[in-house]
Amino acid sequence: MEFRGENGHSAGGVKGEKSVAEICREHQISQALYYRWRDRFLEAGQKGLSNVGSEDETKVLQAQIEKLEKIIGRQTIAIDNPRGNA
Repeated sequence: MEFRGENGHSAGGVKGEKSVAEICREHQISQALYYRWRDRFLEAGQKGLSNVGSEDETKVLQAQIEKLEKIIGRQTIAIDNPRGNA
């Protein structure tokens, strides 16, 4: 069975079915980029190639979103009620 990613590309290079040079030419990428992606895939599987951040990064970003939402809420109240009659 052949692994195919979301975009339909196979992992032929990981399985040794094609040469690295051939894969890189086919997809117009450098060999260094190929090896970086391959190493990430081998370490973490398909999830390692996604753009999803770590759990800690997600928590930090969620906290920042909440902080900004509060600021937006206060600014909305200030705009709707310019004389401070809240």
